[in-house]
Order: sequence, then structure tokens, then C-alpha cells
Amino acid sequence: MSGSPPTVSSAPGGAGRNRKLLAGLAALALLVAGGVIVAIVGGGDSDSSGEGEILMEPVGAAVPDPFTESVALAEAAVEPVPLSSDAATSAPPATATGVPTTATGAPAAQVGLHQVRGSQPGLYGGTRRRASCDREQIIRFLESHPDKAAVWAGVQGISTSEIPSFVRGLTPVVLRQDTRVTNYGYRSGRATPRQAVLQAGHAVLVDELGVPRAKCSCGNPLSPPRPVKRKAHYAGNRWPKFSPTTLVVVIVHVPVKEFVLVDVSTGVPFVRKPATEGADDADVPEDLRCGLVPDAPACQTGTPDGGEQTPAGEGPPAVGEPQAIFKIDSIQGTMNGPSNPSAFSISSTARIVKIMTYHWNGAKGKTPGTIGLRASDGTMFGPWNATGRPGQGGVPNAYWWVEMDVLIPPGTYQVIDSDPASWAWASDTGGRGITNVFGYLS
Repeated sequence: MSGSPPTVSSAPGGAGRNRKLLAGLAALALLVAGGVIVAIVGGGDSDSSGEGEILMEPVGAAVPDPFTESVALAEAAVEPVPLSSDAATSAPPATATGVPTTATGAPAAQVGLHQVRGSQPGLYGGTRRRASCDREQIIRFLESHPDKAAVWAGVQGISTSEIPSFVRGLTPVVLRQDTRVTNYGYRSGRATPRQAVLQAGHAVLVDELGVPRAKCSCGNPLSPPRPVKRKAHYAGNRWPKFSPTTLVVVIVHVPVKEFVLVDVSTGVPFVRKPATEGADDADVPEDLRCGLVPDAPACQTGTPDGGEQTPAGEGPPAVGEPQAIFKIDSIQGTMNGPSNPSAFSISSTARIVKIMTYHWNGAKGKTPGTIGLRASDGTMFGPWNATGRPGQGGVPNAYWWVEMDVLIPPGTYQVIDSDPASWAWASDTGGRGITNVFGYLS
């Protein structure tokens, strides 16, 4: 099995501005499938990532060594919301701790970082027609503090003269997920990088690839996270419902033509063009709006706006090839008996047509059993009888496949395999069994 690395695209606006970021992200794309988050940019002292410390940064809390005064115009903590399953890439979740092993040689417990594309609709939020961050205030502050400006520009991989155009090319958004980053403070004329988790609700500025580049409450430059070589230790004040297993890291996908944001006050999606602050925000197509917010009034049958709605029982049509709704793949050597559930969440009705689990076991497979889906409320779909297919080296019954045609409503689901003792997992799957779920999303 192998996970496909995320695509790295050339950023618009010239190579000079984003050379460091794109070079680092190319390395991230190659290594993230192996479970390692790599350093993205330089520009300061080495941080504490080798020691395993990750600083918790709640919304509204002061952080050490801020670059600027706060330029956040509106931010408040929000509860992280499930992303639709197509937010993830086909690569497995990255790990925050590398691949440590126990005394027996088996991988130790790891903290999964769910990879999300910067272009993913609904990843970010905001307030329609209102910016969450004052870009011009950052520019003015740095222009009046040339010592800080030089360091800030160095972290971003640009010259100080490029700061105004660079900052005006960023888009103000609000995080809707607890997000892992490298956060660069300023002390004694140098950048002070630290590994951090930004609570959902933080106002940030993102670039044309959707990658966070500045934190508005302190003006600090940001980059993707670096590895922690020891077991992750979260320092500082935890917020309610914080969980290391739900953290996300934003990766490159493609340049964003339009950010589909969700209004943090009303829950209604809207479109914001890159490098704009809200004046030109617009509606999104109804089908996309209802996919992001299925409970919105306009998405319900018989609502006042009169549009015909698809009855809940019909679900998405089976048109074209089914897509990978959920994937856990690996390029590492496998072991058997997963320690963590293979679970996924969807925000709209899905038509499930195929599920695969992997049962390679010491150069042999396993006689197929059954595979099912269990909802978080205990509702069971299936189980269905599996058929076996050969794996690497012609090993029989390494792959278990089931085919069905079943509709499942929005929610969280766990793949249930009848023989977890032979279900394969690897060091880069976070202890979860290797699984593929295929179907159609609304």
C-alpha cells in the first residue's frame, strides 16, 4: 500500500515571494506520507520541537515575544466542526512525533495530524463583508519598526521592500479547526520559532495556497509545523474539547481561486476572493452551500425560498466513478491488530458502494470475513460478506473487498472488520487499520 503525496503547485505572483515556502512544502509533500512533518522555513533560532513541547495558544491569550500589537478586528473561540471527508488527501495523517518505538520495537502511540488542503471549502470562516484582520496596520507597524520588519520578512522569505505587497496579497480568515503551526515570535533581534496549536477562532492571514502566514492577534509570521522527536507535550492552558487527535495541518493543494468561508455568526457559507478583505464577498452555489451546512433553512424541504429539494432518502446519484470518501494507506511495513479505530466524518449524505480493508500478515493473507460501518449512535450498516483479492507478491486474500449500495446520513462512522487481529496497520497510520471507503457525496 502507498499513500499519494499532496500536489505542490507553483504559486502565482512569482517565485521570489514564495521560494522558501514552496521548497519546504515540496519536502513536506514527499515526507508527509512517511509520517514526518519537516521544517518549512528558516529565519530564526532553533525551536523546542526536538524536546516535544507544543504550546497551546487559546484565543485571546497573550503569547511570548509578539512581533506587533494585535491587529485582529474580531475573533472569538469557536468549537471545531467536522470537515467533509474530501478535505483529507489520499496520504495518511502525518504524525506530530515522528515514529518512536517501544522497547519491543513496536511503534509507540502517536498523535495524528489530519492533513487538510488550503483550498478546502469550509476549512476557514469569517464574517461576511468584514475583515477579521487589519492588514494595513501590520504594514504600518513593520514600516515603523525596521528591525522587526527585517526579521519578519526573513521568516517569510521576502525582502523588507516586499512586505506591503506580500501582506496585501494575504486573505483574512478565521480558523475553524484547532491548527498546528510553527509560530515565530521576536526577541533580541531574532525570530523565536515554537511549535504551537492555534485554537479554532483565531484570526489569521493565509496566502494564495490557503496556508496560514500570519497570526493577527500578535502579528507573528507562521509556517507549517516542524517535527517533535519526542512524545508531544502540550504546554499551557487547554481549552474545552481540545483533543490532539483532531488537530489539522494545512498543506498545499492548488492555488485558491475562491475561498469558501463559513460565517462564524450565522453558519452560512460565502465566497471571498484571495487578497480581498470582504467588500466583494458573494453567495456560493446552493448545492455547495447545502453540502457545507445541511441544516441551513434554505436546504430543507418545503422552505420559503421554494427550491425543490432532494428527498432525504434518495441521496447522491451514482454518477461516474466513485470517489475515495475515506482512505488510510501506508508505504511502511505492516503489523496486525490496530490499536485505534478507523473512523471518518461526513457533513452530507453519502452513497457508499465499496469498502476495502488490508490483511497482509507475514507473507500470507486471511480468509475473508465481513466488513461493516457503525455510526456514532450505534446504528450498524452491514456487515457485508467480503471477497479476497491478492496482495503484494501474489499473497491471496490480502485485500478484503465488500460491495453494497447504502445511504448513510451525515455523521461519524467507524469501519468494523470481523477479524481485527489480522487487520494490517503501519507506523504511519496512527495505529489505525488500513482502509478505503468509496462512494458518492451529496
